[in-house]
Amino acid sequence: MSAHVVITFGPFQLDLTAGQLMRGDDVLPLRPKSFAVLSLLVHSAGQLVSKESLMQTVWPNVIVNEQALKNCIRELRKALGDTPRNSEFIQTVHGR
Repeated sequence: MSAHVVITFGPFQLDLTAGQLMRGDDVLPLRPKSFAVLSLLVHSAGQLVSKESLMQTVWPNVIVNEQALKNCIRELRKALGDTPRNSEFIQTVHGR
């Protein structure tokens, strides 16, 4: 039997076992690919995660355009209350 894994960051809890993002008792809805992107970013906190690495990890052996990743990041920023200019959780490093 596997352990229930929850990662806390800021006011959020990322429940890796249930596949949910929560803020307090509220479940914040995320599409599965957005959840996968957030999981990778949380596991890599403090490190630069390249666009290529995100694409290869979240969409392995599938050809998708960069808009799919951009849509996931937009959804995550909305759920986390981040904006590209005022970002506490997801920071974009242009050109990297």
